[in-house]
Amino acid sequence: MPKPRKSPFAPGYIAIIERLISRRHELGMTQEDLARAYGEDQSFVSRVERRQRRIDVWEFVQFCRALTLDPGVVLNGSSVAGLVAELDNLRMQLLAKDGRGPVTKGIVRKPPRATRSPEPSSPSKTRHKEKTGS
Repeated sequence: MPKPRKSPFAPGYIAIIERLISRRHELGMTQEDLARAYGEDQSFVSRVERRQRRIDVWEFVQFCRALTLDPGVVLNGSSVAGLVAELDNLRMQLLAKDGRGPVTKGIVRKPPRATRSPEPSSPSKTRHKEKTGS
């Protein structure tokens, strides 16, 4: 079985670098800001982002830390915004399932559960003694 090529142009690697670039933009960071947080110069970040320099695992983790990202999230292909949206969707599904939230796509809202109304008050079981005036 041939070894997979270690190319900065492999689709998986490109996707990872694109996620890092996207996160840098989300944070409003420049390449210079990221380089300072990472401990390198701006040209290093530029070469990585243009895929002229491939980063190893250690460098990837350091990039993620500088961008306040979980490396596992980046590798799994999820974005922070995507995870937040997914959690919101799950929360809405749970609320809809309980009948407390709005209907979301593909979920039928159950009618609210009927609650028992309190039984009408019944006459007291205790006997009242009539007072006699003797």
